[in-house]
Amino acid sequence: MRTSRGINEEISERLYDALDIHLSPIYDDPWMRVSCRRMHLDWTIKCPGEKNNHTPNPDKSCRDIYEGLLPLPFEKLKLVVNIYAPDHRDGAQLLLLWQKVRALLAILNQAPGSKSVETTWRAHLLLVPFGKLVRVRHFSMTPSTLVMRQYKELDALITDIDFFFDTELNTLRGRAAAMLRLERFATWFSSSWGKLPYEDQTLVTIRQHLGTVATYDPELTKLQLRYNCFDTAQLSAFGKDLYHPIDHDFHWQKWIKAYPKGIPRLSKE
Repeated sequence: MRTSRGINEEISERLYDALDIHLSPIYDDPWMRVSCRRMHLDWTIKCPGEKNNHTPNPDKSCRDIYEGLLPLPFEKLKLVVNIYAPDHRDGAQLLLLWQKVRALLAILNQAPGSKSVETTWRAHLLLVPFGKLVRVRHFSMTPSTLVMRQYKELDALITDIDFFFDTELNTLRGRAAAMLRLERFATWFSSSWGKLPYEDQTLVTIRQHLGTVATYDPELTKLQLRYNCFDTAQLSAFGKDLYHPIDHDFHWQKWIKAYPKGIPRLSKE
């Protein structure tokens, strides 16, 4: 029995060392890559727009990550979150990283056990969501966590950044922006993993964060433009099936079949 226990402990020490979580700003890269340093193992979560016979939806990507992380003994692990620098000429890459960090934190907060997390990133913006991490055994980051402590209302700050990115996404250029606009339309009425449907979340922001709305879209003209474009796009995607109940995965497949290159920049024309 002692021998078995000793073998088990030795294996555990080899397995449960450090896991590196890699977040790329490139839309067509894996949504997330996880590697184990000691065992030289590596696995990936596909991005929503990756081309194959069955394109996974964004909601399923998050569920897959959660189910993959759930069995891990976090009390024995150190998680190292590696956030790769975006191209400063492509604003959608920073937005994509923001969404990935937000999703990762939501997943980690639902996973059991205490966590040791380390991240190194010099853009203060992407460090803000880490202030919401719960059940933390140890946390270190560069720069210091003081960057977050200056904000008394962390939830309000995160909402402010979310809303700002949402308005900017209307007209950002490039493939990442086009595909993120597609994801936004696909979740307009459908809840994605850990999130309200887009329309519901937007209404919550409008009602509860008047200052944010007044700053970035005071007359809601940008929101109205999004709605008008969404209304037209969903007719193209669904046609006569528009008002039929649709499961989430099938919903995403319909959208990406109609708009394989994503949604173009929004305009009144």
